[in-house]
Amino acid sequence: MANYYDSQGLPVSRADLFYQDAQGNMVPVSQGNPLPVTAGSGGPGGSVSTPSYTTQVDSSGNSPTVTLAGTTGLLNIATGLPPITSLPASTSAAGAGTVLDGGAAHTNHCMVVTTGSVASTAGTVILEGSHDNTNWVQLGTFSPTAANTSTAVSATGAYRYIRSRVTVALSGGTIQTTVAMS
Repeated sequence: MANYYDSQGLPVSRADLFYQDAQGNMVPVSQGNPLPVTAGSGGPGGSVSTPSYTTQVDSSGNSPTVTLAGTTGLLNIATGLPPITSLPASTSAAGAGTVLDGGAAHTNHCMVVTTGSVASTAGTVILEGSHDNTNWVQLGTFSPTAANTSTAVSATGAYRYIRSRVTVALSGGTIQTTVAMS
């Protein structure tokens, strides 16, 4: 069985491996869904490919490589989780959103806040992290005041769980949030 490593040479579980398909969707790598590769430039930021061949990530070095029919090239692998909607569109009331479980601690976290067509005159939404899905800490905050905008709130720190939460109800406007981690 092959070992998998992130861009810094740290081991990751296969459950953390995703690739971006032609439509821009993040697709998990699994036994029935192997990592597709396509003929190309190879090397950092490039791709190696022959879709008809079986691919395997070889862990003999510090950086992941793919070997296909005698061709070797570096492979960039996303080790994060695809974003989820934490607070659905039209949220204005105070309360916690859906939790994203990373399966293990991740260090990069992001919340994108999208405001509705009417500006809010008050309200606060925060990005929270947790080790146990019970005790939460604030990682970032945003107070939406303009209509039809999207704003990213990023934070670092080792947390397995993240979510969005409206701490002060919005007045006159609504939001939607998505959260992601890597």
